[in-house]
Amino acid sequence: MVTPSTGDFVDNKPDHKVTISRRFWMGKYDVTQAQWEAVMGSNPSHFRGADLPVEQVSWDDCQLFISRLNAKGKGSFRLPTEAEWEYACLAGTTDDLFNFSSIAWFEDNSGGDTNPVGTKEPNAFGLYDMVGNVCQWCQDSHQGDNPAIIQGTQEHMSGPLRVIRGSDWRQSLTSTHMAVHEGTYSNPGWRSPGLGFRLLRTIP
Repeated sequence: MVTPSTGDFVDNKPDHKVTISRRFWMGKYDVTQAQWEAVMGSNPSHFRGADLPVEQVSWDDCQLFISRLNAKGKGSFRLPTEAEWEYACLAGTTDDLFNFSSIAWFEDNSGGDTNPVGTKEPNAFGLYDMVGNVCQWCQDSHQGDNPAIIQGTQEHMSGPLRVIRGSDWRQSLTSTHMAVHEGTYSNPGWRSPGLGFRLLRTIP
């Protein structure tokens, strides 16, 4: 876990200034299949491997995982908000400085599946795979009337549309670059082999 500083930045949907008022610890990696199995006793992933990111998990699934993890009494965990995710992704720099081939698994280099976490270079905060490998659920629900992009089927909605950030192993370099600033939205019950999550731990 690393602790980004409190700060302001511009979120691009629409542009507005966001203040992150409390420090936090962000997971160094996406939650792995080994971590998921240790808490849930099962593995829903399409691609299998202990050090691969868990995928095929819905926002609702993540909430159940977090509830069980928090019940162990080893900290208070949750999904990051969209603002926290973007701040951690940018890591005090701009995406103009990113070498995406060195930090992200995407269409051109993934080999057609997910890859073990932490095998690309980290960002300036020491966080791996903030873009590429798997997209990541955020805690937020969509605010407003016109979501930019809706992922997955909207049948059998289990609640408000939820924010997804990052990009996955199937996406182009252009999409990976855009994912630094642009999110998508989906039914909280949606699952995909390109969709996982990382944890945020609150600081008392």
